[in-house]
Amino acid sequence: MGNQLGGSGSDARNLVTIQQNPANSPVMRGYENQVRSAVEQGQVVRYSATPIYNGSELAPRGIKINGSGSQGFTLDVTILNPLLNSSILIDMSIEQLEKILEPPIDPVDRPVANGWSAVEKKLGKLPDDYKRFIEMYGTGSIDGFVWIFNPFAANKNLNLLDQVLIKISALSDLGDTFGEAIPFPLFPKPNGLLPFGVTDNGDVLFWQAASNPAGWKVIINAAREPKWKQYDVGITDLLTGLLSRQMICEVFPGDFPSDRPVFYPSVL
Repeated sequence: MGNQLGGSGSDARNLVTIQQNPANSPVMRGYENQVRSAVEQGQVVRYSATPIYNGSELAPRGIKINGSGSQGFTLDVTILNPLLNSSILIDMSIEQLEKILEPPIDPVDRPVANGWSAVEKKLGKLPDDYKRFIEMYGTGSIDGFVWIFNPFAANKNLNLLDQVLIKISALSDLGDTFGEAIPFPLFPKPNGLLPFGVTDNGDVLFWQAASNPAGWKVIINAAREPKWKQYDVGITDLLTGLLSRQMICEVFPGDFPSDRPVFYPSVL
């Protein structure tokens, strides 16, 4: 158990090897803080943190955290260990998302042969979890609200290549013409904002495009106010967190997601 939950922090029987940033902090620490908050509010919480090993691997692939409170608090999440091979982490992340959001049988706008190579010649290397998402889900809406841009979409309103130009130009105009402060650089500058999705309300989902796509963070910009929300996770972990209600986005409406999220294949 973490220090804030009564653990000593020095008992070897209670320690495993995971990457400090971001797995241990802020991700795992954030969930432990949720448990502590529930206890401080008077709930009795049954809590467990179970490392997930594969065969003889010395480091766990992740840690599964469960919590159940006497007044309705619930927690059921798996924290992936970035120390492991990134392909293993992506497989685990996609598997968690599939449990919550069933992929369509026949995805719309599937990638074409050598399609990713052509896309990445224009934009640079993209995160592998994003490419896996597009291959599995194609074009469509997540619970009728969130749309992930697809570079192979026939609809320009949902095409990644088209929307990168449009959204970046719009942000540039906000700063240059209207004087609105944009707190991040814009793609293709280092660590620049690169749009990858939009909501029905007009909120825009961005990556912060660092040098290594495996470490790209997600930033969400509210449609009607200069409000930015940053997450230290990739796209599939973000979607899993939001759809399971283990993560909250303050700029999204309270009725998203539904109790049973659905992916709707569509070309608008």
